[in-house]
Amino acid sequence: MLHRQRIPNRDDLFSNWWMTSAPQIALFLKFLDQNKCAVVLDGQNWIIETKYVRHNTMENSYVG
Repeated sequence: MLHRQRIPNRDDLFSNWWMTSAPQIALFLKFLDQNKCAVVLDGQNWIIETKYVRHNTMENSYVG
């Protein structure tokens, strides 16, 4: 669930909320507090819960 600041005279009651149906790649901006962070997705700034952030990095595999 993504949330952004409401734009007066442009947003209706729910247009500043968006729920993704699949994982999305976004640009991390900053932590806002312990539970929330700001990201850019499709050119818009969104606020999401930090627990839903997954880093887009490859996992290291070790062959023993």
